[in-house]
Amino acid sequence: MRALADARATDHDVFLTELRSTDGSFPSVYWNGDADPASLGLEDGGAVVYNLVDAGDEASFHGIIATGTEVDPAVYTCFQATVRFERGVVVGWSSDHEAGQPDEHCAAEIVDVLSEDAQAAPFSAFAG
Repeated sequence: MRALADARATDHDVFLTELRSTDGSFPSVYWNGDADPASLGLEDGGAVVYNLVDAGDEASFHGIIATGTEVDPAVYTCFQATVRFERGVVVGWSSDHEAGQPDEHCAAEIVDVLSEDAQAAPFSAFAG
């Protein structure tokens, strides 16, 4: 699974395992809140998901996408996503990435490891 858009019909347990994996199954790094946020590699740009809550028929999580230090100033955006399951497989997902403020769901610990002048930007800054 390379993105949420590719997740349809993915088994519930497989989806959650891939979301939490560190092998590149999902295009982000999973942060359980225990590891040092500096170890997440966002200085090179990328995405991190965190605050995963599995409620059986849906799972929600927060995410941050950052450009890294090659863009000056670095920009980032945060979002919350909810994935819906029926009969044990993904049937859809939704996100507040367009409706919310770009820093609304950001974990302060992660933002703190970005460059000092990093700025929150709308999700559309990362499209394309």
